[in-house]
Amino acid sequence: MAAEQFDQRITQAASMGKIGLVQAIRDMQCGFPLDFSDEYLHGLTLERLRHLYLALLMFAGPQPQAEPRSV
Repeated sequence: MAAEQFDQRITQAASMGKIGLVQAIRDMQCGFPLDFSDEYLHGLTLERLRHLYLALLMFAGPQPQAEPRSV
């Protein structure tokens, strides 16, 4: 992922709410399996969800541009 695109994703993640981040993590296409239950993801704090989302972006590779969800 290009640095500019990653910067855009960081900005986007900062404006997303908990439900939007959970959905973004669920929609993420990775070259490895993601096995997070809904219960686990919904139990995380907003900051932990942002951290997880950004960590996944670093290792997942290129992603289609997602629309921000602030719900």
